[in-house]
Amino acid sequence: MKLKLLAVALVLPLALSTIWQEGAGQTRKKRSAATRKASGVKTSGTKMNGIQTGVWGGPHVSMEITERGAQIEFDCAHGTIEQQLALNSRGRFDVKGEYVVEHGGPERAGGPEFAGPPSTAASRDARPARYTGSITNGTLTLAVTLTDTQEEVGTFTLTRGAMPRLVKCL
Repeated sequence: MKLKLLAVALVLPLALSTIWQEGAGQTRKKRSAATRKASGVKTSGTKMNGIQTGVWGGPHVSMEITERGAQIEFDCAHGTIEQQLALNSRGRFDVKGEYVVEHGGPERAGGPEFAGPPSTAASRDARPARYTGSITNGTLTLAVTLTDTQEEVGTFTLTRGAMPRLVKCL
């Protein structure tokens, strides 16, 4: 009997220590997954495979990211990306899309500026664009370049869930 009690006394602390360490490891895993989620990075286990979907906002830009791409609103323009935004091994993305400059004021139906329905006018003004960026500490940095002229539209800073601050053209 004394031998069994001695064995239990020696094994029980070791078993409890192992269980406690495994639990602490699970807490660290949950915490790191929560940290990755808060930073805007989707996770599959520990591997980063894409940018978290939802609305990202910042000065002069709003970006709604879906699993299929993104819709972007700028002060006097809008853009579309029709492919998934996936981060490479360095945490960056580089995708093609369209960029459309918007014009203030109404267009006269039947007049010289008439270009048909708005969707037709927008597709006429669409220009090929390259959207590049990265995520660091929950902040998405987005650079936009028009590929037909290599003109740099600008670099924008967005935060997931933040309200955009847009000033639309008049």
